[in-house]
Amino acid sequence: MRHHDQVRPAQGASFRFEPMVNIGISGIMAVEALPSCGTAGPADSHRSPDRSLAAQDGEMAVAGLCEFLECESMLPLHVNILASTVAHDLAWAEVLRAELHKAGRLEHEITVEIGPPMREVSVSCLLAGVDYLRNCGFRIALDGVGDSDVPPALVADVRPDVVKLHPNIVRSLPESRGRLGVLDAMNALCESTGSVLVAEGVEDDRQLALLRDHEVRRVQGPLFSSPTGLPPSTVSVPQRGALVDRTGEAITGPRASDFLSAATTLPLTTTADEVREVLNDHPDVESVVLVDEDRRPVHTLDRSRFLLSVTGPYGHALHAAKPASRLADKPRLVTTSTLAMNALETISQSSRERLYDDAVVVDESGRCLGVVRAIDLIRGIAAMRTDNAIALNPLTGLPGSDSIACEVRRCIDRRDSFTLGWLDVDSFKTVNDTVGFAAGDDLIRGLGRSLTDAATVLSSVKVAHVGGDDFLLFATAESDLQQFADQVLTPQREANGVAVTLSLATLECSGSTVSSYQEASQRLTPVKRIAKKVGGTSWVTSRLDDESIRVKRGHWPDDSSEDGQRPAASHDEAVRPNQPSVLTRLYRSSQRFTDLLAVAPVGIGLFDESESLVDANPALCDLLGYRLDKLRGMTVEHMTHPQFPATKRTNATAPASYRMLIRSDGQPVYCELHSALSVQDDGRQFWLMVFQDITERHQAAEALHHQATHDELTGLPNRAAINELLNDRLTAANPQRIAVLVCDIDNFKRINDALGHEAGDDVLRSLATRLENNVPDPCTVGRLSGDEFIVTCLDVDDLDGLATRLASLLRTAVPVKGEHLVRISASIGVAVSDDTITDGDDLVRFANAAKTEAQKRGPGHVALAGPDLITSTDQQVQLESQLRLALANDELHLHYQPVVDATGMTVGAEALVRWKRDDGTSVAPGTFLPVAEQGNLLRDLDRWVMRTALEEASAWPPGPDGTPIGISINVAGLTPDDPDFATEVAAMIDDSGIDWNRVVIEVVETELADIPAKQLSAMHRLVERGLRFAVDDFGTGYSSLARLQDLPAQIIKVDRRFVAEIDTDNTQLAVARAITDMAKAMGRRCVAEGVETAAQLRTLRELGIERYQGWLFSHDVPGGELRSLLGRPLPQFG
Repeated sequence: MRHHDQVRPAQGASFRFEPMVNIGISGIMAVEALPSCGTAGPADSHRSPDRSLAAQDGEMAVAGLCEFLECESMLPLHVNILASTVAHDLAWAEVLRAELHKAGRLEHEITVEIGPPMREVSVSCLLAGVDYLRNCGFRIALDGVGDSDVPPALVADVRPDVVKLHPNIVRSLPESRGRLGVLDAMNALCESTGSVLVAEGVEDDRQLALLRDHEVRRVQGPLFSSPTGLPPSTVSVPQRGALVDRTGEAITGPRASDFLSAATTLPLTTTADEVREVLNDHPDVESVVLVDEDRRPVHTLDRSRFLLSVTGPYGHALHAAKPASRLADKPRLVTTSTLAMNALETISQSSRERLYDDAVVVDESGRCLGVVRAIDLIRGIAAMRTDNAIALNPLTGLPGSDSIACEVRRCIDRRDSFTLGWLDVDSFKTVNDTVGFAAGDDLIRGLGRSLTDAATVLSSVKVAHVGGDDFLLFATAESDLQQFADQVLTPQREANGVAVTLSLATLECSGSTVSSYQEASQRLTPVKRIAKKVGGTSWVTSRLDDESIRVKRGHWPDDSSEDGQRPAASHDEAVRPNQPSVLTRLYRSSQRFTDLLAVAPVGIGLFDESESLVDANPALCDLLGYRLDKLRGMTVEHMTHPQFPATKRTNATAPASYRMLIRSDGQPVYCELHSALSVQDDGRQFWLMVFQDITERHQAAEALHHQATHDELTGLPNRAAINELLNDRLTAANPQRIAVLVCDIDNFKRINDALGHEAGDDVLRSLATRLENNVPDPCTVGRLSGDEFIVTCLDVDDLDGLATRLASLLRTAVPVKGEHLVRISASIGVAVSDDTITDGDDLVRFANAAKTEAQKRGPGHVALAGPDLITSTDQQVQLESQLRLALANDELHLHYQPVVDATGMTVGAEALVRWKRDDGTSVAPGTFLPVAEQGNLLRDLDRWVMRTALEEASAWPPGPDGTPIGISINVAGLTPDDPDFATEVAAMIDDSGIDWNRVVIEVVETELADIPAKQLSAMHRLVERGLRFAVDDFGTGYSSLARLQDLPAQIIKVDRRFVAEIDTDNTQLAVARAITDMAKAMGRRCVAEGVETAAQLRTLRELGIERYQGWLFSHDVPGGELRSLLGRPLPQFG
């Protein structure tokens, strides 16, 4: 860590400030410093190209703080910093502290927002950086959670003070149920870790209402305030409707923290003069909290009483330079879990003069989080009770439709089944007109009592009064609904002697068939219309899945069609004209042939017996650029381009051939030629030849071949082309001495992290051009992958000189976007062929091993693959060769680990590959799987495992209840982003004869992070046929949580890391619960991995997980032993 004088505020940077709002009290909690337009981040023009990116990032944070301090705002501040900066360079933190102390402010008033990318950052280094910042006194926030590469595991490890949801989560609301699942899961995780959840990007009232429904109280976005040059002091928050929780029940106990306001905190040693200055400069500050070094509140100062004390006749003389604590009170403390009513009671029990003082909210460590004002508590509780009262219909005392809407949304989120119903009085207007409005009111009041009485004893039924004679009902149990209908519809009803009937329409739905309350209401409308047509007191019901209509009460009118009309029978007539003469038919046939020739879009030529053209259609003339009189007499050989190889010139009159022809302007045109021998009217033979222009297809094929053998970004030959080149040279009759140099750009990740991937691509293109233009002529430059280049050279005499030259070429400063110079170096590994090396893969492997040695020595070094290194690498090659033989000779075998359900029955098994050599020794998967990866054998290994597992599983007997046993197969080489994945998987499943519904493909979370849209569509097609996908090790990878809803993954495997301590560590339990809740909201099933103890199993059951895997039930066993486990429950269940 460098001394803080090495970091300086960024010159030319400017900032704007966006408030974070507590919607419970319409108060500002803090402000975030955001770079204004033209100051986008550490890569911008005011940055110095000779300073490290981490230092520049730190400068931005310092600049944001300095500009904020100039505004003299007393609000807490959030500053942004990259995760890579926190992990690798903390010099800026000392500068922040120095600037704070100069302004008389404290560290706990600053929250450091740590933002993505996280994927390439060392977790241990990041956690060490977070600990350092915490020890300095800063608060910590994790930014971009939910739709970036911030995993739940990191939230649990960091335990931040604040978790900020990615704006994309809020923007997709309320349409996306999956994003709601992410929202609820992160809310639950934050509650367990003690973090405050802030929803960013709130743009409209609908989003705000939904956040309120899902108990999110801290928000940020343009709905409240756009970023401004000065930190705002007030914001306007749209009023809410009735305060309900997500179950639809009225909230009787909001927490005091729902009304949290920012606290003005000062050190315990602050003098009265200093407090007075703060209060005079900031009229909006009502109280001051004096805190110790650990941010624990020790005293509070009420504005009014303090100013009265220091401004009296002797106030200044008595208190001016004395500690402000002499005039302070003992703070009234509440926690984040204290109910608002309890907090209000705490305040009300104080002395009369402190009745309107603030209460200080503290976290579990006693540190100050903010204050709640008595007036805010009173207004909030009063508003809640008023809203709840207003929400009830004054005639029936029933809630409005919002309560039913909440119930429906909850079922949709959980994908539960439910029934939505509508009930009204038939011809209610006639009742009012006949017997008067008072009688009508009595009728509705009595009906409301009946509905309330029926719903009270039936727990799954809820009722609401929309208005007039319209009622809504909701039910989750069919038996309750039937009992409710009998109780309400059976009694005879009247209004002042006039008999009345009721109409009930119900729609059976599930969370998977309907996406919103609005959609369910719309789908209920046609059922309502039918119910009104049924005579007497009626009940008509329908199901969304089959849209059938069933009349459970009432009777249809005589005419069953809606308009009383039956459709008329259809009648078709066909009129056959008189048959024409034979001559007429022949003439017309000839004319049709001539006309067809003229309008055909392909070139057609007629050739005589000597293969000379005698006639052609206009399309052929256009294709070759000749008039017909110029084409006559030409043979196909005359039309062929002279550069078309003679070896490819098949007989032109063959049924099908391929030629490159030449146009009149000399341009080539590629054609497929199709010919057939025919007979003219006079009996002479002729050739009919079709010329199909395939020039575009040929060019596309050439482009595809180039794409397959060249890197798309740089245009250099790719790994496949380089391997082909090396193999050709090594297997030549007189192989030459070949040198391979693998060059890896040092710390290239920092460029992508700080400047973005586009900048990284610019750097790679520049380096590719630099290498191509400056390496010696016998050398070929290629790109292996990522930031790795490869150079192959023939007959190199001065190998050291070549390596030094390459190192010099790659030790440079590359301009990016015309503004920045990014300094580059490379680690280079060198390998040279000898008589024992005959494979290009081996040569590249040795060079790669040498490159790894060079990287160990530090950036910019070169290493040669010597005998020892080659021997070590060769052992890997030998193991790889043995693995290839094992694959080819079917010497591998599979073990299976059972997946059990909540009753202990085996419902599936995961296939695990094992390798036992002929000599009886076993090779551990941890040994041979890395070798398979290095040797590009993972695809072949995946194919073997999948083919074998499917074949063996197809013969497994079903479970005792006849349920088929599933088979889970891991893939690491043949992954869904492979263009051939869907085709190969489908073929193997079909060949095995196994039921598609039994097959599960397990893919690790990171493999699914950036899957292309085309391959995603292919996955969806496999799912449509019955295949299921499982996301393996979920919660540990650096992928977007929100991305999960877009993936066709039906199963989430909870990683063993969370299961291992789930019964002893509340944080791991919280992460597992968040994953489980999110999976349920997205309609996914969870499988817990690594279950080893009964206590873990009990906890997982309580979370609602119903599938388990681990040593508690069974180790992995051969297929024969697995069959013996299929018919009985495992003994660990009871």
